[in-house]
Amino acid sequence: MRKSEERYRALTELSSDWYWEQDEDLRFTSTPPGALQAGIENSALVGHTRRDTPGVVWDEPALTQLDAITAAHKSFRDFEIGRVYQSDPKQYVRISGEPVFDSSGAFRGYRGVGTSVTEHKRAERLLSLEHTVARALATENEASSGLKAVMGAICETMNWSRSTYWRVDNAAGVMRFADFLDPPGSNLERYTEHSRNTVFVKGQGLVGRVWQSGEPIWSADFSNDPRVVNRSLGQETGIRGVFVFPIVSDGRVIGALAFFSREVRDPDQRMLALAQVIGSELGQFLQRKEAEEQVRTLNAELEHRVIERTKELEVANKELEAFSYSVSHDLRAPLRAIQGFSSLVLEQYADRIDDQGRGMLKRVSAAALKMGLLIDDLLKLSRISRQAMQIGPVDLSTLAWEVVGELQVEMPGRKVDWVIAPALLAQGDAGLLRVALQNLMGNAWKYSSKRADARIEFGVCERLGTPTYFVRDNGAGFDAAYADKLFGAFQRLHSAEEFAGTGIGLATVKRIVHRHGGEVAAEGKVGTGATFYFALQAA
Repeated sequence: MRKSEERYRALTELSSDWYWEQDEDLRFTSTPPGALQAGIENSALVGHTRRDTPGVVWDEPALTQLDAITAAHKSFRDFEIGRVYQSDPKQYVRISGEPVFDSSGAFRGYRGVGTSVTEHKRAERLLSLEHTVARALATENEASSGLKAVMGAICETMNWSRSTYWRVDNAAGVMRFADFLDPPGSNLERYTEHSRNTVFVKGQGLVGRVWQSGEPIWSADFSNDPRVVNRSLGQETGIRGVFVFPIVSDGRVIGALAFFSREVRDPDQRMLALAQVIGSELGQFLQRKEAEEQVRTLNAELEHRVIERTKELEVANKELEAFSYSVSHDLRAPLRAIQGFSSLVLEQYADRIDDQGRGMLKRVSAAALKMGLLIDDLLKLSRISRQAMQIGPVDLSTLAWEVVGELQVEMPGRKVDWVIAPALLAQGDAGLLRVALQNLMGNAWKYSSKRADARIEFGVCERLGTPTYFVRDNGAGFDAAYADKLFGAFQRLHSAEEFAGTGIGLATVKRIVHRHGGEVAAEGKVGTGATFYFALQAA
């Protein structure tokens, strides 16, 4: 029996960290001589139950569940439970036990084995923390909420009492207190108030040293660490363990997170390594959110500027409307007077004026008439810029034939070879596009008027990869060197004596096409004709 028991104990020691035995009252009766029970002295166990073991605090939910199992005298396997012995860090153990019965079937206690799983649990928690941080930084929309999520995850996972965020103020060359997180029950308001009025320079205090080195710092006992600037504050507030790590972006420290505990905390090398990863991820997150905030601010400023400019344009348009009204009414009256009085002088004083005087009066009357036409064209150009567009399907071929009919009514005896491509469809404002065709085809009609074999064509072609409409004639043409001037107001390449006009028509076409998001162009050669192109992006 003795040899069998020795063999059993030897195998048990090889297969686990320790073995244990309890009597019928669940008091420990036996443990390996001189062994530590996952950090608990043997003397603290023998003669005590788990609940009344001196200096031990168990995870209550797990202990209650284990009490129910042992009260029913059932066996259990790999039961996991956490405990704190005196002021040591929390330990996690996994135990297995079998009830013991005597020959009569009476319950005599338990015997079992246990093993420490603290390192395994810590590794699990750190892995979970890493995933939680990554998830928070991927889902949070605001920098502040993402930062708080990371601080909260570290406090909860690693059992820290408090966290503070310090941000680099590059302009002042200091690290400033920027935010904090006090989990429920931390009661560290005094430290928070002190932090608000504290700044660190590089190399000063734990935060300043982290800023300078770019490496995390772990202080096991804040109140006795010579690197700490105000150790008395730690003694006053009960802060002991402190952990600080840098927030890094593009190889540059932009801030730091500090964590505090009311217990002495020995350095956790795995947490130190993980902090480097979290600090880098958090730095990228904060910089990205800062850039997004700058974009939002810029967009808001641009939107504000657009609103202001829109108001300015509305005011300018109203002023333009007032000016147009003035032009159409106030200027017309003196023009009518000039023209009318010139005609009266010619009629009533013809016998008193020589031929030269009559010629001058005729020129005055003609100039007044021309100025009236210019005013009319300018007003039309102004209305085109302000007119609301009604976009819809437009049959350009039908519009073109309507314009042809209007031109033929003006000079019914004139013969022109009209070539209008069928079924030319577009998207745009029918009224404005009709005005554009009237000007383009009217120009072609005018500048081909001196040819007996006049030919005017309206069609579509491919130009720079875009469907482009064109009006072509075989009339007077123009010097291609001046093509870029044709679409400006009052720009004419032919004299008024040669071909009448005000120089507003092509400017009107350009404005209409631009309002449709398109472009205009022209090709020509003196004496052989001209082609005017326009593309409609709305098509």
